[in-house]
Amino acid sequence: MFHTILVSDLSMKKLAFTFCFILTTLSFNALAHDSSASQSTQPQICKCKEKLAELENKTQRQYKPFNHTINGINLIIYPVKDGSPLQAIFDPKNKKQMITHIEALYAKHAKSLHKGTYHILFVWNLDGKRMTDIWVHNMNNVIEANSGPLLDSYVFKDLESSKDAGIASGDSIIVLGREEELRRKLKNTDIKEYVNREKHMPDFPKDMVGKSFFS
Repeated sequence: MFHTILVSDLSMKKLAFTFCFILTTLSFNALAHDSSASQSTQPQICKCKEKLAELENKTQRQYKPFNHTINGINLIIYPVKDGSPLQAIFDPKNKKQMITHIEALYAKHAKSLHKGTYHILFVWNLDGKRMTDIWVHNMNNVIEANSGPLLDSYVFKDLESSKDAGIASGDSIIVLGREEELRRKLKNTDIKEYVNREKHMPDFPKDMVGKSFFS
């Protein structure tokens, strides 16, 4: 029996899942009638799972964040995954390339950036330019201690300050909010514990949960 699947009615992900479900069902039916078919159907099932994982990774809007420290300041770095791939401006096989760029940025703009308690960075590609949005979080809030850190924001294009690319996207605002929620959940811990993204991760919407590191 053949089934017609209307692409216009299903997303790419749902279409892939439906295809794999049908393939898996047919494979298990074959196994039920002929145990010798296991060797031929198993590779198909494995390839199907790989395709689903690959498609799910492509739909994620950011990579996993990672940590770095500059001048005693804890950085939480989010490589952005959007229409302009980071691979065009950073080599994913060279793990230190992005760090080296960020360190050069902080060295050049030390007066502006060597302050605050911790920073959240978004690294992204704009027409082949290395963009870095830096949100300085200062826990020494003299206005109202219970309202959380005070924030300053800076945008850089390559190694220069930028005023023509906005200060944040909707995704960035979600990340900043979820980061603050996580900090408050861990408010009785040291700030170094909170910023450790190998141990703690904000609760993001499903399509913003990074599945892999950029490098």
